[in-house]
Amino acid sequence: MMSYTTLSEFIDEQITRFKIDANEKNLNKIRSKCVRTLKELNFWDNAETKLVERSKTKIFPQWQIDELYKKTESYFLKIGNINEKELENYRKKIYEMFEERSNSQNSSTNDFKTRKVQKSDKVALMIEALYSKYFEPIDEKKWNHDLEISESADLFDEEVQGRIEVFEARKRLKNPLKSYVKEK
Repeated sequence: MMSYTTLSEFIDEQITRFKIDANEKNLNKIRSKCVRTLKELNFWDNAETKLVERSKTKIFPQWQIDELYKKTESYFLKIGNINEKELENYRKKIYEMFEERSNSQNSSTNDFKTRKVQKSDKVALMIEALYSKYFEPIDEKKWNHDLEISESADLFDEEVQGRIEVFEARKRLKNPLKSYVKEK
């Protein structure tokens, strides 16, 4: 079964992904850019519509949403709060890693196992967090999710590894104290 996405859902996802202020001005600019891009791709006029609450809404299959994302990622990077240089360096490292991997031919996807947070890692992080104040419990769900995203991306090509979600997950994993621990 093919999944469909509305333009509003796509825009909300990008606002979250690229850490964009969700004010009316930005929403209107983003919507205009997306509609213009969908028209350029000849997806807008041919889109199916469905009734959402009381209004008709255009819906797009996932492959069209993927094309829209590819065409608009640079725009979202410009208006978002993602460090473009960090992302570029990260993507370069991924490319180099894939080059090394393809040259060595030693990697095997059959040995892949998703790592979970180990108890010793959890204890070490809790001790570090308790240096002078009390903190809320560690966000294990988010931590495990980031580990899963980061490690499962290793099975794919550089395009997947270069995605914002993988970049952000790996960025949080580099600083777990800041990312998974909050003051009460």
